[in-house]
Amino acid sequence: MKSGANLNKQLLGYARGGRYEMKVANMNELLKKTASMFGRTKKDIRIHQHYDNGLRQAVVDQGQMEKVFLYLLLNASHAMPAGGAIYLQTENVVLDEPYVAPHDVVPGPYIKISVTDTGIGMDEKTRLRVFDPFFTTEDMGRGAGLCLASSYGIIKGHKGIIHCDSEKGHGTTFTIYLPITTESVATRTDQTLD
Repeated sequence: MKSGANLNKQLLGYARGGRYEMKVANMNELLKKTASMFGRTKKDIRIHQHYDNGLRQAVVDQGQMEKVFLYLLLNASHAMPAGGAIYLQTENVVLDEPYVAPHDVVPGPYIKISVTDTGIGMDEKTRLRVFDPFFTTEDMGRGAGLCLASSYGIIKGHKGIIHCDSEKGHGTTFTIYLPITTESVATRTDQTLD
């Protein structure tokens, strides 16, 4: 039990305190790039993409965000062993105080990124533990828990939110919210996230 808590702390600590190469990024391009790479290896999965052409930008570590997108795509593929479809979508949203309060982030404009699959879905008990690093099921695939826990730590470290909605037999949607930036494309490197 103690080792589990320590690992979770390390994952969150790395994301929050690690030195990332922070740059203004186009999340549509990052998601397209990751989906293209993933799609070449999964011929039995159809990827549908709907990106907001007016999507705002975020300051992120691009390598870490690509890792999160890949983890979510892999998790979706594990839920569809016989093939299926993944729907990727981005849009600009505004989150209010009641929504962000439980997540310890500030209200305001965010980029919303959704990854939806047509897989087997999860029951409520499984959904509530999906970001636990030691919680896996055969349905999710081995190692999925650690990948999702890592994704949670990375998004929290970027002062964002990651949320899972799922229903047994009706697929799963992971939604990410990242705060938008008003900065120009000039890069900011080696920022410490806290």
